[in-house]
Amino acid sequence: MNGVVARRNNFNEPILGFIEQCAAEFGRLTGRHYDFITEYKTEDADTVFVSLGCAADNIEAACDYLREQRNAKVGSVHINVIRPFPRPPSSTRSAARKTSSSSSAPTKASPVTIRWPATFAFALGKANENAKFAVAQASRLPSNGAGGDACASSNASLPALTPAETPRLFRGAYGIGSRDFRPEHSIGAYEFATGASARKDGRRAADGETFFVLGVDHPYAVISKDTPSLLPEGAIAVRFHSIGGWGMITTGKTSAPSSAISASLSPNKTRVTTPTVSSSTSSS
Repeated sequence: MNGVVARRNNFNEPILGFIEQCAAEFGRLTGRHYDFITEYKTEDADTVFVSLGCAADNIEAACDYLREQRNAKVGSVHINVIRPFPRPPSSTRSAARKTSSSSSAPTKASPVTIRWPATFAFALGKANENAKFAVAQASRLPSNGAGGDACASSNASLPALTPAETPRLFRGAYGIGSRDFRPEHSIGAYEFATGASARKDGRRAADGETFFVLGVDHPYAVISKDTPSLLPEGAIAVRFHSIGGWGMITTGKTSAPSSAISASLSPNKTRVTTPTVSSSTSSS
């Protein structure tokens, strides 16, 4: 039992400080800089996607399209660290800013959280506690001597959010059964969250619904009628199928260089983007 509770002050709380140090060193060595989160066009956004992994690349392309074609104020927050959830960085502050500065209805200032929404909602709930009980925010928490912040998991690491400043959260599931995550799915999620469309069962955000699925035939599915290609000009998408125990990831890592070499040798110099869409079926 002591080991379980000891994780809090010996691992959970200082680990974000260690990650921050490692990211800084990685940036110095490689020139590639990463933070706990990556924000994309969130400064003026009314609606924000929150996602993990390679889905963020697809979402960012959809954000560009929605801004260019519909003048939509939409952005993306890419979570780079999920455990422990990086509450001290600006993800929660960003969500608050969208509501407080938006001229739209508060229901439109909505992070569309793709998977794991409970963690994000938990952070917002703690920020609400700060507003209710007037907990002072620490801009930089005291070091515990182990390279991290002693109270990184405490409420003091969060801003205070009133209920009026708290955005509405929508929850989505994608990639079910290795289905592709396409532009019409991101756009469909945006349309549902902003009240422009309904799920397949006819239910809307105005009816109190906040959950949707993408890419499968389901009563809760949402999809846009707008189906643009958001690949870079001159690019193609490569889908890798894996049968057996080798795995799609290894297949992609091995095959992608060969695809790129083949493209560079072709007369039309086609640019290969891989894997923009992918599917895998594997067994051990």
